[in-house]
Amino acid sequence: MSRDTVYLITLMLLAAALRLYGLDSRSLWLDEATSLAIAGQPLSDILGGTGFDRHTPPFYYIVLHLWLLPLDPTVWSLRLLSVFCDVINTGLLFLVARAFLGSPAGLLSSFLWAASPYAVYYGQEGRMYSMAVTLLLVCTLLAAKLRNESFSLAHILLLAATATAGLYTHYYFALAFAALSLAVLLDYKTRPAYVLRWLAACAAAGLAFLPWIGVVLQLAGSGGQSFRVFTFSVLPYTLFRFAAGYAVFPFQFDTKNDFIASASAHGIELAVYCIVFGGAAALGIWQLLKAKDGISKYVLLPLIFPPLAALLVSIKVPMLSERYLIVSYPAFLMCIAAWICRSDGAKFKVAAAMLLELLLCIGLVMHFYNSEFGNTQWNEAAQIVEESAQPNLVIINPDYAADVLAYYMPGKSIYSAIDQLPETETFWLVERGTADSMLSSFTATGWDTRKQILLPKENGIRLFLLGKTKTTSPDAN
Repeated sequence: MSRDTVYLITLMLLAAALRLYGLDSRSLWLDEATSLAIAGQPLSDILGGTGFDRHTPPFYYIVLHLWLLPLDPTVWSLRLLSVFCDVINTGLLFLVARAFLGSPAGLLSSFLWAASPYAVYYGQEGRMYSMAVTLLLVCTLLAAKLRNESFSLAHILLLAATATAGLYTHYYFALAFAALSLAVLLDYKTRPAYVLRWLAACAAAGLAFLPWIGVVLQLAGSGGQSFRVFTFSVLPYTLFRFAAGYAVFPFQFDTKNDFIASASAHGIELAVYCIVFGGAAALGIWQLLKAKDGISKYVLLPLIFPPLAALLVSIKVPMLSERYLIVSYPAFLMCIAAWICRSDGAKFKVAAAMLLELLLCIGLVMHFYNSEFGNTQWNEAAQIVEESAQPNLVIINPDYAADVLAYYMPGKSIYSAIDQLPETETFWLVERGTADSMLSSFTATGWDTRKQILLPKENGIRLFLLGKTKTTSPDAN
């Protein structure tokens, strides 16, 4: 067994340990509840997209459906699929970076991914982002095969299948795959036959995706994700999350109310992480641009094209998000690895690597132990309701949050309006913090607030125990 193999196995074990640790400690959140709900539908409904709003394509839900067949549909088993994909990503990134940048850069890229708080976050989330990266890295590895002129019929078939799966996993995969295909196309003069084979696989994937094109066009005309109102601040925010993860400057209930003040309170962290990691990536880009081996386009196009394309589209149809830009994250880490491994001076390399490692460790410690960090606390909200001495009748606001609360209150009826409740003297009003409150409408119609609780993590949850107003008769004295 070679030394690189031993190192890689160690890094994959590290990745697995970090992603399995505390896997189900944070609450399920709305999108993860959606994953479970869709995966629990018949395959025919998932394939046709008839059982959900088709905001994302169905491939991840199909895989999750099959994954959960022998397992109980729990938070742990839901997230375990992402763990599995992300451990594979650690190995795939080594192979990709080694193919383009050499073995030292491959090992460093793999380490950065394994220890990245940002990658750990999505490796512990029951969504499709880690799987989208897996499929993209397989395609990138096939591009490396093409560049080495070993692109056989089997590789063509694998590329067509993987690209099709990626297109049906997340729409941002298409942006990253387009960037990768452009890099391949730029090698046409030196490898025309192999590039034509690549294009044939792309055509096959495009044809396979045609049944879903109508959905894409419908989304394009829908106005996009209207809540994404800070389009031009997303890219610097993405740089910070790439570097620090989500537990450094975690969002609380009131963060978005005065974001400038919240960001100012964390100005040191924002500056340090953005300057160190952004500077390292910029120097890596410079190192790649100076190289004469023609590999820079395979790293830089997948890094730059997806965010810029998404930014342009988002001017009309808001769709830009730091979580979707995970497709550019492998290239970001490869740029950092290229800078460290290609720069002169052994002492300088060691110092730079140690600084990056220190900041990653701080981010990881915060990820696992920062008491202010976590998903919206639906598990705690359900526990408060269940443990109260009052009837655990619940009105949820907004109604689309019912699935996630119902997961923690199995068998309970959860309502969205007062006229749906059975006759009762008390009930709980549970509201997502970002929703317009229904409290005033209840207090105006004869209900008193007996208790109120705020759970502040992420978007926050407000809980109100409401009871019928007690009236005093005129001769009560």
